Amino acid sequence: MKRLAYLDWLRFFVVLSLTPFHIFMDNWFMHLLFLVSGIGAFHSLGERDAGSFIGERAFRLTLPLGIGTLAG
Repeated sequence: MKRLAYLDWLRFFVVLSLTPFHIFMDNWFMHLLFLVSGIGAFHSLGERDAGSFIGERAFRLTLPLGIGTLAG
């Protein structure tokens, strides 16, 4: 399955806009973020099995988690 570039850009702009809108507006942007992330996960699961999906996500989240834990 081909990667959907527009979905990556949509996810980028939603995350970028979260901080100011989270401060000044209702939390509907969080719902939008979960929707876009769910669509991305759905398409990603179409290309691989659940084990490799979870392994790849765990690998990609380990570095930020480690840095946040050490910096905090």
